[in-house]
Amino acid sequence: MFRLGVDKIVGDSMSPTIKDGNYAIFFSSKKMKIIPNKVYKLSHPQFGSIIKRLSYKDAYGNFWFKGDSHNSTSLKKIGAIARGQINGRIWLTIDIESGISFP
Repeated sequence: MFRLGVDKIVGDSMSPTIKDGNYAIFFSSKKMKIIPNKVYKLSHPQFGSIIKRLSYKDAYGNFWFKGDSHNSTSLKKIGAIARGQINGRIWLTIDIESGISFP
């Protein structure tokens, strides 16, 4: 099944790529490829629903994410993310001032 969704961004952890107040359009499917350096929507046990960039996949099959801002929560604090916690890939963002972009 293919799914589309929209989230309003709260916070600046993905700035300057995705700014506070932007809208993110994401998609997901069972066959969605998880690609390094792309931006994903995650379900995190401590931080809830977050949007982060995939840094790498480790030897155990876990995924490691980070924010684009130096103020973002560290990769180590976010910790290993399982495939089931990845809810979708960010397809595009909408900024009221500068329009549409593809992160």
